[in-house]
Amino acid sequence: MWPENMHAVSLFLAMETQWVWVSSMAGACRVGLQYSSLSVVMPAIAAELPEHLQQAQPGRLLAQLRTLELAALEAMNAE
Repeated sequence: MWPENMHAVSLFLAMETQWVWVSSMAGACRVGLQYSSLSVVMPAIAAELPEHLQQAQPGRLLAQLRTLELAALEAMNAE
C-alpha cells in the first residue's frame, strides 16, 4: 500500500460495521456506507496514525474512501 493511501484504507476498515443494507424480494444487498458515522470514526483513526498522515485533506480523504467503497460494493454485490 502506498503511504499516501494509509489514512483512507484505515478509515475504510474502521467503517466496516457501517454498511447500509437494503432488503427486497430478491434479497439483501449493501448500498453504501453510513457517512454520518464519519464524524466519530475519522478523529479516532487520525489519532492512531503517524503525525505526518494525520493532516489528510478531508476532501481528498473522502474521495479516496468513496473509491474504496465503490470497489467494495461492486465486489460484494456481485456474489
